[in-house]
Amino acid sequence: MPETDGEMLSRMFHSAQHDRTFDYTFWISTLIIRAGEYVARRLTCVLVGFGMLIVAVLGIATIEIILPLMHGGSESWTYKLHACWAIFLLVNIFFNYGMAVITPPGTPTNDLVAQYTTAVVEDGRAGVVPDGGAQSPVDTCKHCDKMRPPRAHHCRICGECVLKMDHHCPWIGGCAGYGNYRYFISFLIWVTIG
Repeated sequence: MPETDGEMLSRMFHSAQHDRTFDYTFWISTLIIRAGEYVARRLTCVLVGFGMLIVAVLGIATIEIILPLMHGGSESWTYKLHACWAIFLLVNIFFNYGMAVITPPGTPTNDLVAQYTTAVVEDGRAGVVPDGGAQSPVDTCKHCDKMRPPRAHHCRICGECVLKMDHHCPWIGGCAGYGNYRYFISFLIWVTIG
């Protein structure tokens, strides 16, 4: 049975209303994402400083307040042993946090991409052999137009490609990637132990 004029107008109205709702939802979600990226770029130093302050306050409170209460004063040998362990943990936490903050995560350079590229294959295509694995093409970043090896990703907040990017961490003021991943994981392990 053919559609009546009223049904057709109703369908068109609901379709247009749905499109407007989708447009508003898309616009609002894009605005929220962009605002988050802006805040992440601007608050990096504040978050890094706040992270250092939290670790320092908790470490000093542990050594000066909690440990003497646990051991009945600061003269017992168990307190001194426990305090040495707490200081050791604090030093490792600060060292690895500081190194994760100041070590760049690593960006692909032309020399690095050249190490990955192989000779021209029989069918005429150049390829990449990552870690002795199967052949895959060299990728070009659509955001910054640079050649990048496998497992390199573009960070929208940092504005550059990062080798073996894990994630962008506002607490270290950048991405956790190939260059600083060791320090980032060590920091997390020492914080967990502490």
